[in-house]
Amino acid sequence: MIRMFSIRGVVCGAFIALASIAAQAQTLDEALEGLKTYEFGDSRLALGVVEEAAINARHDDAVTKKLEPAFVALLNSDASVDAKRFVCRQLEAMGTGASVETLAGLIADDHLADYAIWALVAIPDDAALQALLTAAKEGPQTQRVNAIHGLARRGSEGAVDGLVALMDSPDKAIAQAATAALGSIGGAGCAPLIAALKARDGKADAVLADACLQCGEWMPENRNADALAIYEALYKGDNAGHIRAAALSGLVRLKPEQAESLVVEAIADADPDLVLVASGFIRELEGEEATKTFAGMVADAPKQSKILIIEALAYRGDTAALGAISNAAKSDDADVQLAALSALGRLGNADTAEVLLDLAATSDGEVQRTARASLKTIPGQQVNVAILKIAQKATGAKQLEAIDALSGRRAIRTVPALLDLAASEDGAVRAASLQSLRILAGEEDMGALLALLENAPDEAQRKNVSQAIVELAGRIRNEGAKTALVRNALAESEGEATKAALIGVLGKIATDDALKVVRQQVQSDNGTLKLAAVNALAAWPDARPLSDLKSIAADASDEGARSVAFAGFIRQLRAAKSVNAAAKLDAYKAADKLAKNDQEKKLVVAGLSEVPSLEALEYVEARQQDPAVAAEATQAVIRIAGGISGAYRDEVARRMNAYIQQDTPETVKKQAQNVLDGIGGLEDYITAWQFAGPYFKEGKPASALFEMQFEAETDPANTTWSIMPMGLDRNRPWIVSLARGLGGVQRVAYLRTTIDSDAAKDAILEFGSNDGCKVWWNGELIHELNVGRPLNPNQDRLPVSLKAGENTLVCAIYQHGGDWGATARLRTTDGQPLGGITQAAK
Repeated sequence: MIRMFSIRGVVCGAFIALASIAAQAQTLDEALEGLKTYEFGDSRLALGVVEEAAINARHDDAVTKKLEPAFVALLNSDASVDAKRFVCRQLEAMGTGASVETLAGLIADDHLADYAIWALVAIPDDAALQALLTAAKEGPQTQRVNAIHGLARRGSEGAVDGLVALMDSPDKAIAQAATAALGSIGGAGCAPLIAALKARDGKADAVLADACLQCGEWMPENRNADALAIYEALYKGDNAGHIRAAALSGLVRLKPEQAESLVVEAIADADPDLVLVASGFIRELEGEEATKTFAGMVADAPKQSKILIIEALAYRGDTAALGAISNAAKSDDADVQLAALSALGRLGNADTAEVLLDLAATSDGEVQRTARASLKTIPGQQVNVAILKIAQKATGAKQLEAIDALSGRRAIRTVPALLDLAASEDGAVRAASLQSLRILAGEEDMGALLALLENAPDEAQRKNVSQAIVELAGRIRNEGAKTALVRNALAESEGEATKAALIGVLGKIATDDALKVVRQQVQSDNGTLKLAAVNALAAWPDARPLSDLKSIAADASDEGARSVAFAGFIRQLRAAKSVNAAAKLDAYKAADKLAKNDQEKKLVVAGLSEVPSLEALEYVEARQQDPAVAAEATQAVIRIAGGISGAYRDEVARRMNAYIQQDTPETVKKQAQNVLDGIGGLEDYITAWQFAGPYFKEGKPASALFEMQFEAETDPANTTWSIMPMGLDRNRPWIVSLARGLGGVQRVAYLRTTIDSDAAKDAILEFGSNDGCKVWWNGELIHELNVGRPLNPNQDRLPVSLKAGENTLVCAIYQHGGDWGATARLRTTDGQPLGGITQAAK
């Protein structure tokens, strides 16, 4: 908004300045007199008066008759160069034949020539045209080319004869400029260009060719013969490929009845530029006969032309080319073969599918990958039928490729046959069929998959069928329905291995109903089923079974189940974002007591390293006394210290200094020093933050979230708050980097801290955010911005009053996209560091 106001201010200022010109300059005569001595950078007051008069002159002959002689007189005077340039620009807009002689005289002046030529180009008078022609023929050597360019811009056919005379100039630059100008003028300018082209037997340099092509492109229909003469001469002449290619485009446009033969001729040419353009016309020319003609060229065409023809025929999508493409797919040249195989993906049929399957089964590398890709894209339901027949009757690699191709083609109608194949005695066929069923099976096929699981001959088959069931369940929207099918199968199954597999499936489906069933199975007297249930709970995708796992881990009666539960408990505890630091620490302490071996103790310490709290740091420090986990505990201390260094600068610094001074490994000392360096970079910014969130609503942008209230705002006492790690942005460690710490877009996170002051005092809160923000000081909303903006540390300067004792600062930071973060610090009202305060993350 600030920038918008600034621009508006400049515009308003400009209008005010223009409005005041007349008052300050008083009269046009005075302005013209003052203009004579104008130098660039001087006041433009006089220029404004003169320019306004020139604008009026465009619509008022009387003003022109008064103003133009004054301009001519100024140009003939000893006025400044900048003044004369300004006058030439005004004559460009309103000049007449009365100015021509004077302007023509200025072409000899290198300082004014360009401005004079521009004015002459714009003056609609034959005298101006003649002046430009004279300058082009006889003017100063440095300005002749510029005069010719002026004639081109003017576009008058009256300049043609003069330009034709200049085409044979011994000066190459002049000759080329004249040639190009004739092309720009067109019309009468085309005839001499055609004559020049014929005189050179169609051989043209880039300038002549471009001029002729320009004429041909813009020539009216009643002069198609002339355009054809240009294109034929350029095409047949000994010209560069790109020139001939441009001429070919013109010939195809004007001689559509010969387009096919022209393209055939061009494709056979040796020039790659011409061949490339010609192959483009293969894509465009319509008709089956054209397809057959172009397909007939494939066999004998040179390699690069062959590839271009194949690609163009594939683009046409006409199956009349299939025979030629199929033959090319057998080529000994790898590049040609790959192009043909790729083309078969658009042109192929059922017979082609078998050829591709053979190649996919017997080849490797690019040939195999291309054959497989084309199998997925050959159009037609009949192709699915043909591939299915091969899947049912073939053996070995070809059969497996056919089964895989069906899933790639999304051939849903083949699911019943794939279910039969999934019961094959061949393990590879079973596995391939189940892999396809993972993609193709629908809700109606769940019963068949469950039956396959019941009858699975070995553990590998059970694993494959289970995965197919899980993926199908993921596509069923009704959670109750998908759980009920598996639950019923579990109740009806008589095989122990099948039941165990179904319990694993329920663990991956992970609905509330599935959790109830798995919890029941934990109580089973059957050890296999109980262990399967514990494994399912341990692998649960969220922390809902956390208390179950803790209870099982505390039960020493079944060591196998206990160890699985213990590891699952630690894994879920580490992933549980809804559990605050204090609760996590208590849980890890309990787990530490349950640990039965060194490996389990190390799991606990590894989990503790992620708990950002001073209490966790102190607990892990004590674990350094246990030789079994001493090294891991040291690493955990340093990791926790880095995470809470912003909130507990002094406590962390003391511990890190101790590591440096003690007899510890050099790697530990270096890590400790890195933490200290991070603390040193925090400066006087507020870094003792807790965060809550992030919060978001599906489909709601951050600008809409700004209007909502979330738990951290409405019920902070019952919100999970955690220490916010600082130093995530190494270049600016004092930034609260929510982008690195939390990530995501279109969301909001809350930050809070407590500032303890030794006395009541006024201060400035220097605040910055990316993007929008709300700021509460001692419970009062003092600032809010619903914007997207980059972060600058002191972009908001907010007056605050500190009371003696504790003061609270809470912020909501909204994330639109890109970076996301905030900064805050307290300063005196005159911008100096504020003393007598401490900060705490609470």
